Amino acid sequence: MILDSSIEEKLRTLKRLDGVIDFSKSSVQIEIVFLFLIYGRDLTPTEISESANERRKAVLDALRKLQLKGIVKKVGEKDGEPLYGLSEEGKKYSEELLRALGLEGFKLASRVSEEESIRERLIVQKKIIEANYIYNAICYLATSKDQTLSLKTISRLLNLSEERAKEYLDIYSRPPERLFRKIIKPDTRETYYKLEKEGLSIFYRTQNYLSLKIVLYIS
Repeated sequence: MILDSSIEEKLRTLKRLDGVIDFSKSSVQIEIVFLFLIYGRDLTPTEISESANERRKAVLDALRKLQLKGIVKKVGEKDGEPLYGLSEEGKKYSEELLRALGLEGFKLASRVSEEESIRERLIVQKKIIEANYIYNAICYLATSKDQTLSLKTISRLLNLSEERAKEYLDIYSRPPERLFRKIIKPDTRETYYKLEKEGLSIFYRTQNYLSLKIVLYIS
């Protein structure tokens, strides 16, 4: 489980950070940020491309966008290539993201093996993806009739298989951090999830809800 005693604060923090780097659509950008943390040093586009197993063009495009956001900066040259590193803003962003993911013990390393690098990246990506799906499920349920949706509908909205959506939702359908209540209809045996009070309280503090209130007020 990625979110413990301060789940509400962590989800809100993750969504705010997601506003800077869209976790679901900007996977290369977030991976680059964590490569800087994993290696603990500045990197060239070639080093990033090889470590992330991404096309150089995709890496250069992601670096350009991260520069515009103030997350990374050019710090010099190495082997005829530009050398990039995290800016002060990027370091603050990374530290906040690590705290929200429960990775405060994440250590910067001066040297790591390729195997260690891959393992660290997979751990981080899994946590980010899980948190993002849980947040989106909360928003979908909160804005649905009776705050209840079928597993089939939720999986379609999240663009996940029913098995994977169930896996994520079931984690938070039991104490001590029960955000959803699992309901199995006796007649059809179809699985539904209802947003619990704790989940609804999270939604009321999200940007989605605040934006919705503004739209309703204006209209």
